[in-house]
Amino acid sequence: MTVKFRDSCPKNLVASILAMAINITDMFHYKYMYKTCLPLFLLFNSYAQQFHVLYRLGFYFAEGWGIPKSQKEAEKYFSESIRIIFEQAQRGITLAQFDLGVLYDYGHGVRKDPSEAAKWYHLASDKEDNPSSLSQTNLADLYEEGRGVQQNYATALKYYTMAANQGHARGYLSVGLLHEMGKGVPVNYTEAMKYYQLAASKNYSYGYFNIATMYSMGKGVEKDEEKTTHYFREAATRGHSQAQFNLAYRYSNGKGVEVDHELARKFYKLAAKQGNSGAQVNLGVIYSNGTGVSKSDSKSVKYYLMAAELGHAAAQFNIGYKYSIGSGVKKDDYKAVEYYELSAAQGHAAAYVNLGLMASWGRGMKEDPKKAVEYYTEAATKGHPIGCNNLAWMYFSGKGTPRNLRMSLYWYYQSHLKDNGPAKEMYDKLMKPVMTNGWPIVRVLECVTEESVLSECLLPELIVLIQDIIVELSLPWSEPIDTF
Repeated sequence: MTVKFRDSCPKNLVASILAMAINITDMFHYKYMYKTCLPLFLLFNSYAQQFHVLYRLGFYFAEGWGIPKSQKEAEKYFSESIRIIFEQAQRGITLAQFDLGVLYDYGHGVRKDPSEAAKWYHLASDKEDNPSSLSQTNLADLYEEGRGVQQNYATALKYYTMAANQGHARGYLSVGLLHEMGKGVPVNYTEAMKYYQLAASKNYSYGYFNIATMYSMGKGVEKDEEKTTHYFREAATRGHSQAQFNLAYRYSNGKGVEVDHELARKFYKLAAKQGNSGAQVNLGVIYSNGTGVSKSDSKSVKYYLMAAELGHAAAQFNIGYKYSIGSGVKKDDYKAVEYYELSAAQGHAAAYVNLGLMASWGRGMKEDPKKAVEYYTEAATKGHPIGCNNLAWMYFSGKGTPRNLRMSLYWYYQSHLKDNGPAKEMYDKLMKPVMTNGWPIVRVLECVTEESVLSECLLPELIVLIQDIIVELSLPWSEPIDTF
């Protein structure tokens, strides 16, 4: 039998406890409480006519908080709650007005409409008695971002401050952020730090994280690596994934702490479990290189794949490289090209280099020197030294493009400027006879920076020398595995 409640006040003690758990979870963003609350909500589903319990169940399923995402389950609970929420919101029930604002804000069960969300947030935020601090922070978000309302930092600050005055942790944090960034108020690092500390006093992980960044960058305080590490640790132990990543990085590199690969791995894994793609990539690198752990190509591939599925460009490149050499996976040039292309689409220069090689060799795609030149050009124009080196070789050899010694020398020179070993060796060998024979170095450098034809600005002897050096040193080579 369904239990019904009058207005927003549940008569049943269980529903009251669940409502309290919801509010604590929302106010302080205790991510781990979602996992605790969810079984209770499901167990006591007979009390779910309490609209905000129904709605939260839908939201948890929609966002995957504490449980795998399930749009089907989300829609089930949303559809059951919407009618009740509309009815209660129109009767002036604050919590229902907030929930209705969130429905329109996220487009859950209704058409997404930020302006309609702002309307209901305002109603719940502007009350004289018991205004909703949750609505105030969400309304402030809309004003800060200019969604559904005209962007206004001063108004955003007003509502964040109203929430902060009610002791809302994210209200404190957001007031601090606006002071740090100078939005709606002059930049004031001291005031920002004050509000971050207030947020931290509520056990809010983001408060600790932002205090750490202030000490890391020396904003309003002296730079202090020890305190930076301390506050990252405080945030990390409270589940902040980026703090877990930053702390792991510090243990990996001995920044503010002694190098400890075991602790680095521990915190990378905590961050990776929360979907931090950077942590997943770094775990892949750790297992690929055997840093503080036995090498494991299979574990390396596991973490690269996790990050690649989240769209991390370096991970996509790395898994492409693994497929191209058959490390931890069965060698598959077509899979390699697939991942290189995903990475290149995000502007990853090394992916363009290796696509150029695949096109040059006809691996995973039809052999196409012209296409290789296009890939190398993309990498070179992004400043990648190997892209510059390989493009120079294509111009020298006349593969995929008309032979052009001037352009070849130009791109070798660009590669040399990026401290690319082979190009630097070529350049040093070139410059030695230039200086020994008294040839004008200015004219040599003009040839690698101007559009003039090589034969018009260099002596014939130097042209022969350049050709011999290029043949000796400059075969195309690939980009090794990327480290993040």
